Amino acid sequence: MTRDSQTLVSKLNYWNYEGGEFDKEQNRTYDEVIELIETFDWVGQKTHSRIFIGAPSITIQNLNSEYLKLAPSFNERFALYYLDSHNKLYKKTFNSFRDSYGDIRAFFESGKYDIHDFRPESTLDGPNSRYFVTQNFEYKVTNKVAKRFFKRSCFFSLILFAIILIPMFFMFDPERLGELAFIFLAFSIISGGTIAPILFFNYYLHDKNKTLIMQKSVDTFFFGNKGDLKKFNKNDIAGYMEYQFDTFRSPIPFFTAFEIIFKDGSRICFTNILIDKSLLKDKLYKCKFEHRKTIPFVNK
Repeated sequence: MTRDSQTLVSKLNYWNYEGGEFDKEQNRTYDEVIELIETFDWVGQKTHSRIFIGAPSITIQNLNSEYLKLAPSFNERFALYYLDSHNKLYKKTFNSFRDSYGDIRAFFESGKYDIHDFRPESTLDGPNSRYFVTQNFEYKVTNKVAKRFFKRSCFFSLILFAIILIPMFFMFDPERLGELAFIFLAFSIISGGTIAPILFFNYYLHDKNKTLIMQKSVDTFFFGNKGDLKKFNKNDIAGYMEYQFDTFRSPIPFFTAFEIIFKDGSRICFTNILIDKSLLKDKLYKCKFEHRKTIPFVNK
């Protein structure tokens, strides 16, 4: 295979796409990638987007699971983002997207890509790979998801609860049972030591068999029990509610329940054990949204 005929996977990301969402993903030669760059609507796409790594871009992947992304940068400049196989991110800026062609050709031709004039970079909002690797946007409560959610939502509350409970064990006196019971109840509520695990199991039991398939740029989405998914359309949504007890010093700030209400009066409910609230808000950015402060139990 000649250098000019070598192909690498390349794909497009538009202003209304989320991290990991791409279009026209296929193998292309260097010349075909350059043609893709030349015909991409950089001005129109940039108008709708802020400048960050998830801005409209063209991403290339080589056989070593390394990625090169060309995207707009500040002051009418452009940036090449390089993600290595160890998920480390680097950046190099150019005055024009055409100035990046030498680096892109080197990415096609080099067994080991030279990044001596790139500087280390970080996305600061999750794993670097989320803006490079294509995702399937299917959300379900696996054992790994449940364990991660439990640690994030309950671990601190249970530690604080244990710190309170251990001294009470040594203070136990049958004649002060009523007083100790009141103190126990008060501190368990304040620390979230009882309500947090209750909410966790409430969420787990509600969503453990649920599946949500939703992309930011696609109006249709699917939701329901495994094996019985129903098709919905974002244009049919009248609005959605977010229930969260996120007051100052709340013992349960990591629990959020969602209710999507459709124009025909029907509704679907799920929680943030299934999908993080920031992800859902990004996907439903065109829909009316209301936040309510309440203890977010689900019973539907």
